Amino acid sequence: MAASGGLVAAGATSGTATAQREDLSFLGRRDAYEVWALDQGTNTAHILGEFNGRRFRNRDMIEDLPDVPHMIVFSSDGEYAFIASTAGSAVSVVRADDREVVATIEEGGDVDQDVGTAHFAGITPDDSTIHIDDMANDQIHVVNADLENEAFSVETSIEVADLLDGTEGYPSYTPVCHDYTTDGQYAYVTLGPGFDGAGLFVLDVNDNEVEATFDPDRIRTNCGTITHPELDRIFLNGGGGLFDDSVWYTFSTEEHEPLARRGEERYSSGAGAHGIWLTPDGSELWQVNRVSNDGEVIDPYRDHVLAEIPEIGPAPMLDDAPYDPPYESRDDAPGNPGDKADILAASPDGEYMFATLRGLNPKSAGGVSVGENPGVAVLSVEDRERIDNAPGLNDGVWQPDDVDPLESDFHGIGVREL
Repeated sequence: MAASGGLVAAGATSGTATAQREDLSFLGRRDAYEVWALDQGTNTAHILGEFNGRRFRNRDMIEDLPDVPHMIVFSSDGEYAFIASTAGSAVSVVRADDREVVATIEEGGDVDQDVGTAHFAGITPDDSTIHIDDMANDQIHVVNADLENEAFSVETSIEVADLLDGTEGYPSYTPVCHDYTTDGQYAYVTLGPGFDGAGLFVLDVNDNEVEATFDPDRIRTNCGTITHPELDRIFLNGGGGLFDDSVWYTFSTEEHEPLARRGEERYSSGAGAHGIWLTPDGSELWQVNRVSNDGEVIDPYRDHVLAEIPEIGPAPMLDDAPYDPPYESRDDAPGNPGDKADILAASPDGEYMFATLRGLNPKSAGGVSVGENPGVAVLSVEDRERIDNAPGLNDGVWQPDDVDPLESDFHGIGVREL
């Protein structure tokens, strides 16, 4: 079914994506969860079984996804994964149990593939509607989802510029990411993608109208969004390069206003505030700073920093040399870029945080994302540090056996409880 903007929801064709599975169940009991990590450099979703303190217990993979699989979310019951591919201009709907791509929501017509389109696809808490943040066309595509029948139809495509018509000062109308309030009525949509284009608005998803807008000089968000499961709060952040501000905010989802107890805008300890996630019990909010490869742990109730995490990936940034990928060899990259931590997810038992690390030739965000060790860093929530001594990891990082830092580029990550 076609809709404005050229979107089409179609069944997957044979061979669109292929799954491979390695059964390591002999290592112990059945997994309690899976970690799905997207290598957007190889168009692969790596599916890792529960981390047992030493290694990920099982390994599986889905290959041949549309170009640059960037972000992933799951339905509320974990039965379906939604993978947004930027350069591939598509959202892949994957039946999680058997790894089958059951539908592809894709862009037709002329799209600038260098910019990409489907940056993020979120699904409402009741699993009825998918919203696709289209960075190429400055649109939000609204897709009706019938998971029981694995049917998807595009309802409409919203022009963000039209939504914000009459609102002064927005430097960009490009949607980046969003999250929903717990009742599913509102989506908080960040704008960008660069920090100079950062902004925020609140969309009423029932009527596709704007509920609230904010002066971009006041609220500068271009990345992370996550809603607290119990508090009427949502947490957002924004950042750019090494010398840009790196900020985070706490909003009341009842008033649609930032909480000002400690000042509306809070500054992170590092550069490039990016991935953000809550522990399953909601007691801690973790945030990574992509450029400086560090992070902080925030008390979401009292709205203050509990601890700083000095290092996410094992390679520190030793200089701020300008990076201009792509590179044909490691020697071509000047200086020591260090690791670049990007997106976070937590294990359901609250023991671990998983952070993706970027590669030497990142498929998104350019020079600020050039990193040494593409893969998944595993951090202890209790100790608030990377687990360096696990035999199944390399300095606390899981990587594919044949990883090539010039090719691999890990970005999106999600955890599916079994």
